[in-house]
Amino acid sequence: MNVFVIDDDIEDANCVKELLLKHDPDMNVEIHVDSVEAKEKLLEHEIDLLILDLNMPKIDGIQILEYLVQNDLNIPVIVYSNFINQYENDLNRSKVIKILDKKKMPNLDTNFFVDIFIQLNSAKSCMILDGRLSEYLT
Repeated sequence: MNVFVIDDDIEDANCVKELLLKHDPDMNVEIHVDSVEAKEKLLEHEIDLLILDLNMPKIDGIQILEYLVQNDLNIPVIVYSNFINQYENDLNRSKVIKILDKKKMPNLDTNFFVDIFIQLNSAKSCMILDGRLSEYLT
């Protein structure tokens, strides 16, 4: 499985990668902290899952979601952010199927993202997670 993580916060991105690799050490997880560079690479790679932050400099997560639609890229997307409220109107126009508040989740185990990926299957969808991953992985 090929997973792209786009997040300007390297600490959060590394937490996502660590969590995914704990479940499947053979998973290919690429971290991209520059959203402009990452956007360009979306067309060049076969991606099974995109894990996306919303609040980033240069190009934000909403612009990445719009780019996926414009280029007919059917990539399952998990969006996580501390700024869900700031992007609420934009997210309501996207293909959001569920909203999860990470602060209320008691534990984030190694099967968390894999279970989401299975639920999404190959349909283009978007899951919303609110908060910082690093707060839940310590």
